[in-house]
Order: sequence, then C-alpha cells, then structure tokens
Amino acid sequence: MVKATDSQAGCLHPSCAMTVKIQEITGKLMSMFEAIMLLCFGASWPFSITKALRTKVVEGKSPLFMILIAIGYLSGVIHKSMYSFDYVTLLYAVNLIMVVTDLTLYYRYLPAAKVT
Repeated sequence: MVKATDSQAGCLHPSCAMTVKIQEITGKLMSMFEAIMLLCFGASWPFSITKALRTKVVEGKSPLFMILIAIGYLSGVIHKSMYSFDYVTLLYAVNLIMVVTDLTLYYRYLPAAKVT
C-alpha cells in the first residue's frame, strides 16, 4: 500500500488521488519485473548445485563471486523485509539459499579438487 506524502495527506483534489493510484500501479509493476529478474537469475543455481553433487567437481567456480552474489541477495531480503515486504522477498530468500548451498558444496568438495 502506497502512503500519501505529507503534501498529499489532506489533498482532496483528483490529481492527488491519481498520483497515489499511479504509484500503486508502478509499485506492482516493479515487483513483477523484479520477480522476473530473480527467476531468471535463480534458474542457473539448481544446475550448478546438481552438477557439483553429481560430479563432486568444483573446479572453475569462484567463491568470491558466489559470496558477492549472496551478499546482494541478503541485501535484497533485508530491504524488502524493512521497506516493501511482498512475494518477491521469498524469491530473494530462495536464491540466497541456493547460492549458499552452492558455496557450501564448493568448500565441501574443494579438498578433493586440490588432491588430484
């Protein structure tokens, strides 16, 4: 729900109501596009996790990259929880869990990669 700004709080003019309505529609569209972005980014993690589990090979993965991605998803969860909690928060959390899982597998199978 979009809150009226201080200047709109007591406004009965139709343009004020229209401004609030436009903000509501824009917020819903932004959440939809944000969800699409997170679904696209999140689509690759199950493949990476499955490959690591199946082959136990983590060569070529970058832990720094995964840590940076995890920080980004964690920031998204925090922001959405504090300022605009909606269904997109769940997508951030699911992506975060997948990245942390892949990072965990990286460190789990890293000793095997160094031995050979």
